[in-house]
Amino acid sequence: MIRIMSGLVLIASFAGCAAVGVPSTNDPMEKLGYAYQLMGTDGRGLAAEKLGKEALAVFQEKNDSYGIAEAHTMLGSYYKSPSYRFHKGFYRQHGEYDETASKSISHLKSAIEAFTLDGDYWGVSKATFVMANAYATDDNTEMACTLYKKSLAIYLSDENVFKGRVHTFNPQYNSYEEMIRAFIKDKCEE
Repeated sequence: MIRIMSGLVLIASFAGCAAVGVPSTNDPMEKLGYAYQLMGTDGRGLAAEKLGKEALAVFQEKNDSYGIAEAHTMLGSYYKSPSYRFHKGFYRQHGEYDETASKSISHLKSAIEAFTLDGDYWGVSKATFVMANAYATDDNTEMACTLYKKSLAIYLSDENVFKGRVHTFNPQYNSYEEMIRAFIKDKCEE
């Protein structure tokens, strides 16, 4: 009787969570943070997608263009990731698997539109860079290189006025600009 009772308590405590082991939160930015963490964990991609979609719905309800952009960027990153590919059997079973990066690219186009609406051109550059990576995933080097260069141009443009937000980038590089230049050098220059 005690075992059954403790099991029910355990089940009840996870009932409101998006994923086992992920703290429950109503903050959509926290949901995105958890989604990125789960995306990098083997087998946790479905939970990452769920949190990303939940965050997107909240931001859309609030008409928060910056939040919408961040949620689309997360989902665009997810749909080109190994975590998404890990669950291809599940997605195929539900008729939702995309062998290409087009699902990713679609979300990233929406992210670019929302970042532009928000006036966050570093964000536009970031979403463009992630889109370049999506094209690289599809072995479309020409489009990837065009977008890497566009991402750098947007980042260096006069439109890119600091809005008080620092977008994350690969910590292997000292700066966001250095990262983009390294990708251009590695993938685009012969």
